Amino acid sequence: ILRGKKLEPVHQGRVIALKRFKEDASEVRAGYECGIQISGFNSFQAGDIIECFEIQKIRPSL
Repeated sequence: ILRGKKLEPVHQGRVIALKRFKEDASEVRAGYECGIQISGFNSFQAGDIIECFEIQKIRPSL
């Protein structure tokens, strides 16, 4: 979660729930409303930016 004019990070955690129209969702397209729950965080403020990424471990190939 990024906040403020300088977009300073205020929390980093896992997305534990994502909902669209009260139904569980695995993704939501840009521009659509959704509900999100992030582990250890519930003090969202207007203007917060939620930045999500996925970490994948990939074995190097020869």
